[in-house]
Amino acid sequence: MKKLLYLVLIPIIGLALMPPIEMYIPIYSSPMYTWLVLIFGFLGAATLFFKINPFIKCLAILGFINTFFSACPFISHFAYIEMILCVYLYIACVHIEDWDVVFNALWSLLIINVILFFMQYVGKDNILNFGLSQNISTLSVGNGMQAKSLIIVLVALLIQDRRLPEFRILKRIIYFGTLCFCVYYFFAHNVWSNFVYARGPVWLEGIKIGLQHPVMGWGLGEWKVVFPQIAVGEFNQEGAWYSVHNFPIQVFFEMGVVGLATLLFYTRSVWRKCLDSENLFVGLLLLIYTLSVHFPAFQTTSCCLVVLFFAYIERKQK
Repeated sequence: MKKLLYLVLIPIIGLALMPPIEMYIPIYSSPMYTWLVLIFGFLGAATLFFKINPFIKCLAILGFINTFFSACPFISHFAYIEMILCVYLYIACVHIEDWDVVFNALWSLLIINVILFFMQYVGKDNILNFGLSQNISTLSVGNGMQAKSLIIVLVALLIQDRRLPEFRILKRIIYFGTLCFCVYYFFAHNVWSNFVYARGPVWLEGIKIGLQHPVMGWGLGEWKVVFPQIAVGEFNQEGAWYSVHNFPIQVFFEMGVVGLATLLFYTRSVWRKCLDSENLFVGLLLLIYTLSVHFPAFQTTSCCLVVLFFAYIERKQK
């Protein structure tokens, strides 16, 4: 079983280390597009028969219904396909029995990113960045902000490794160090002013535009299409706000009150499960933090790790 898990993890780690590459597949005008949507709609409905968190099932069904209310169905359909792929990754991870194998892969991912950091710092990463130009990525993801989010999600997962020493002092050092990092990140490098003068207004503008379609939202994946077209002011300059940097607000914008309520109920159920474990609770707080100020759910590497964390919670409670 361990060998099989390692074989599965190899392509996952390989994809996690790939730099961001834009892909375009012109299939929207072919019958393949219709069949693709129908197949993933069927896969979404099939989640009703899995023994997983009921709110995950609700999101899978709501996502498909949401595409019929979308301002741009083509974009929403592919966003829904991504959602269902995450749901099935979650279902697969829930059934993992030997998590030591997974943590081995996560420690390896952390080590490789540390190596990438030093190689990128001295400008010697031409080989490891697949021959692309310098500064095209930070660590194994797109930019510095995504790199910070990746590290936060990795820490949230790695502190769950049961092989870590059980000394309470070491745990306190890890937790205190993580808290200091979050506080430093928030107040240093003009991040505070960015919240006050940039993110805060964008969040308010996003809620304001979202209220134009409050029940079902604008449609999955529609933020980057709708917001730059409608937002008032300088929010859409230089493509800076193709993501709202706040997952709950983006869910409200794209899936309305129905989607946001489902997400909040799911968060509440997860919160209750984590109260019995100090490590899980701290990990959940870290995830809530980065989901509130970054966009890990829309970056492939970090998104897979977020899904993995919630699957670990589900498995831990069985």
